[in-house]
Amino acid sequence: NEEVDWQRAAAAGVGFAIIKASEGTTYRDPRCAANRQGARAAGLATGAYHYFRPALDAAAQAEAFFASLDGQDALPPALDLEEHGGLGRAALESAARRFLERMQALGAGRCLIYTSPGFWSAYLPPRADWAAGYPLWLAHYTSGFPLPVYPWAAPAIWQFSARGRLPGFPGFVDLNRFWGSRAELLALKGGGDGRA
Repeated sequence: NEEVDWQRAAAAGVGFAIIKASEGTTYRDPRCAANRQGARAAGLATGAYHYFRPALDAAAQAEAFFASLDGQDALPPALDLEEHGGLGRAALESAARRFLERMQALGAGRCLIYTSPGFWSAYLPPRADWAAGYPLWLAHYTSGFPLPVYPWAAPAIWQFSARGRLPGFPGFVDLNRFWGSRAELLALKGGGDGRA
């Protein structure tokens, strides 16, 4: 939770930041507003993510996340799906879908889904075709190309390191790559009422 020098990060070539906003049903990240403001002031496209706690009510989590959105993010909100909370495949799938559908019903538009190849294949049903309707933000720490994850042809955003070093960041930082132009990055956000 140390302060980021977003101007230095932007000068080093960082073009976007997806910032933690919330977790579970009650937690709001205390640095979220300052990070959003600093990143935007430095010219970065911003997005927000919610760390999903599967054992808690999915709709209530979506409502808490939606309430944390400020209407100025250029990127879609993201569901961070990396723990199963003791749920089986079908129950976890159902909880994730409830969260995503509630976000859309609230007007947030289509969310990104953040996950890893190992987590998705181990804890979600093998034929989760519905997920192809949401862009994938894939965490796969490899020096090669990320593993494909069904049902996506390729990730929209690839998180390739959790221990990166960048100017402006006091410690390790997650590193992400988007293959495309800034206009294509901004096109990931579709629909909604502008709050997301």
